[in-house]
Amino acid sequence: MHFSDVALACARRVIASAVAERGEAFEELPNTHGIAKRWEKLRGAAVTLQTDWSIQHFVAAETIWSTFRVFKLRRALALQHSGPAGGT
Repeated sequence: MHFSDVALACARRVIASAVAERGEAFEELPNTHGIAKRWEKLRGAAVTLQTDWSIQHFVAAETIWSTFRVFKLRRALALQHSGPAGGT
């Protein structure tokens, strides 16, 4: 499993959750969409260096870290607003 696939799955889950909170439906882009085609082209052209770690690993790790920090912040804010003192 590639790190970029994990990062993309995490991002989809966070976005789907945010969209669901607004009462809307999350829809995937069709494979025929220009952005989806470009993403697949970029993924196919990705070159991995002959090392244990690549820039793709770094970007994936940074994306996961950033997504987790946003999740923690949103959860902390939600807990503040649902506190016993009425959110104040």
